[in-house]
Amino acid sequence: MEKAVYKINNKNVHISNGNHKLGKGLYNINLLPGDQPLKKKDGTLLTNIKGTCDGVCGDCKQYCYAMRDTTRYHNTCIPAQGENTRLCREKPEEYFKQLEEFLAHHKVKVFRFHSSGEIPNFDYFLRMNKLAVKFPNVHFYCYTKRFQILELYHQIYGDVAKNLVVNCSEWNGNIKLYNLEGYNFFVWDDGNDPEIAKLPHCRAVSAPKMPGGKGHSTGVKCIDCGLCWRKNDGHRIAVYNH
Repeated sequence: MEKAVYKINNKNVHISNGNHKLGKGLYNINLLPGDQPLKKKDGTLLTNIKGTCDGVCGDCKQYCYAMRDTTRYHNTCIPAQGENTRLCREKPEEYFKQLEEFLAHHKVKVFRFHSSGEIPNFDYFLRMNKLAVKFPNVHFYCYTKRFQILELYHQIYGDVAKNLVVNCSEWNGNIKLYNLEGYNFFVWDDGNDPEIAKLPHCRAVSAPKMPGGKGHSTGVKCIDCGLCWRKNDGHRIAVYNH
């Protein structure tokens, strides 16, 4: 394999205290996005570690903000996301132990899994839920297209922890084959469905000025909104193309 730009180890988790969209105080941990090792536009390989979105990003990776931004800011994103990805794959006990230690020693109100990347597997999701049970005063949340994992969890265990809010990312009818009772839904609004237009919308993104266009940042921070992270009750939230 072609030599990677970044050498990635598997020693430590990297947790961010918000960003320009999430807002300070909304802690988050990120994994590598996509289903292949990321490359620059000129084909330069950034890392030889595959992303965590195998099997669920074929339709949307050309629009993926996580792949775009991780590639654009690779000097800071790749080392952190890569180390998180290696650690959770190779040493999941250590990965979640470090997360637990962080939460025990910091005042965390809201914690988001994966602004970049996906739930890697069923065991990882079980550990997410156990972490939420252990820290009932923290609002945990995520977005995912790993519907098979959610469906299997619900069949075996029933509802997830009350403070773990799971938003199923709807895309081109991808939820039709699954029983996703008990989870929320995050819907892409491309302007072509009047029923989606009626839904509550993400307050961080404005409506496009022209049909088929893109919305822009409104300045509203996720930490101040809470539509996506306050409760699991099966509600649907839409977001404009951005």
